[in-house]
Amino acid sequence: RQPWIEDPSNSNMNYTRNRIRKYLATQNYDEERVVALIARIAKIREALECIVAEDFSKSVEMLADGAAILNEEALRALTPHQGIKILSALLQRVGTSDTQPRTEQLTLLYEELTASPPAKRRALGGCEFHYQPKNRCYRVEVE
Repeated sequence: RQPWIEDPSNSNMNYTRNRIRKYLATQNYDEERVVALIARIAKIREALECIVAEDFSKSVEMLADGAAILNEEALRALTPHQGIKILSALLQRVGTSDTQPRTEQLTLLYEELTASPPAKRRALGGCEFHYQPKNRCYRVEVE
């Protein structure tokens, strides 16, 4: 039997889980309501993942060589939040990085790709985005 080991990250308030724990510890809450809320949040997350998958299929064409084509107009038609989610999913599929870029980096990438004029070349998460003005799209490939 192993002795108890306290994970030092459990006291770091930079982690959302720790801020939630601290908040809940100060509240008089009903455990059943919290469990029900968690279940509802899970359903909402599942629905959002379906929306992202649908938006992805409308915005991105995956190529046989592992690269992808990102349609500029389709990306612009999305809300910024949806566009950032699409870019995140795209980086996961095409990129080689084990870690997901920070939200700030994804937001900047989204802003640069949807700017007028759009960025001609950009790299993030092990991927390079090459703008193809003739087709109004980005070819996304491993860096």
